Amino acid sequence: LARFGVSFISSQQACANAEQEIPDWDWDKVEGASRDAWEGALGRVETDLQQENATVLELLYSSLYRASLVPANLTDENPYWTSEFPFYDSLFCSWDTFRTVHPLLSITSPRDWAEIVSAYIDGWRHRGFIPECRANTKAGFVQGGSDGMPILGDFSVKYGSVAKELGVPTDDLYQALVDTAENTVGALSFRCEDVVLELSRTDD
Repeated sequence: LARFGVSFISSQQACANAEQEIPDWDWDKVEGASRDAWEGALGRVETDLQQENATVLELLYSSLYRASLVPANLTDENPYWTSEFPFYDSLFCSWDTFRTVHPLLSITSPRDWAEIVSAYIDGWRHRGFIPECRANTKAGFVQGGSDGMPILGDFSVKYGSVAKELGVPTDDLYQALVDTAENTVGALSFRCEDVVLELSRTDD
């Protein structure tokens, strides 16, 4: 048997992570805990195995499995800043996932999703704008604007009334949306297009 740990901070942290996550050498115990964790995640969607098409069920639960992998919870492994808020990586990428993975997580895993939203907001606290894409802790500047904004907006509509209970400060959420809309290049270009359209209507 071999035990290994991973850390974005240091080799010492990686060793500490390994010892914390797998404190002994009981293979069956580790396997059972992993199985229970996945059963808990996938069991949030219940189906009738006798009634549903087997191929559809395989596709459904394979998709739920993949949707549970990322964004990845790397709390306490943020190599850039120290924060009391969660840190999530593998934000692949907001312009695709704001209409797919995030709406799904908002239904099946609202508390996990709240932590992801909190991580988006924490990115604004330390970078000045909502993250667009992040992989291997590196920001991805591929498309203009910020499709992280619909994710925060979706959260505020669905869970704004219980945001405090879920650990998401609504004042920060609002300010993150405002600052990102006013200061990111893509958002500014869209705003300029809106102004041009409005002026053209005025001229007519």
